[in-house]
Amino acid sequence: MNEDELFVIWSCGIMGIFTLVSGILIRTGKYKTWWFLKSSPVTPIGIAYVAIPASIFFFMIPTYFFVSDPKAETIWTYAIGGYLIFVVFLSIWRPRWLVPKWLCWLEDNYEYLIPLLREDAIRMGERTWARQVNTQETLEKWAKEVWQKNKFDHPDPRFIGKHRA
Repeated sequence: MNEDELFVIWSCGIMGIFTLVSGILIRTGKYKTWWFLKSSPVTPIGIAYVAIPASIFFFMIPTYFFVSDPKAETIWTYAIGGYLIFVVFLSIWRPRWLVPKWLCWLEDNYEYLIPLLREDAIRMGERTWARQVNTQETLEKWAKEVWQKNKFDHPDPRFIGKHRA
């Protein structure tokens, strides 16, 4: 094994560990801002959905260097490529099973209020916002406060744009 291959193996291993740990922290709710606020070209909101699958991708790459059969190399190349397409797909299309429960609840009940909630969250800053959504009760309270601040016609925010029984 030459130096270039060792560099790729170590780099992918480090990136795999980094994305796995960050994915676990994001998934467990330690960094809720990644689901709702964080968005830049380097860290789009979709990164919250792909951190753990991306770590698997980074762990798959070094195994390529241990495959010696040409047919197996070809198959492994297609497998890695297919998995990469899957990871990119996850970052663009958010499957419902990957969305945390608190965000599903917010989308189900306050769908049309979400842009205003994001604006309010940006205004108050990450730390203050993270405290606002720490529990279901504080999340509901915050959504109702934003609702009242914007003085909508109907007293219940779930009635924006469509009627829900």
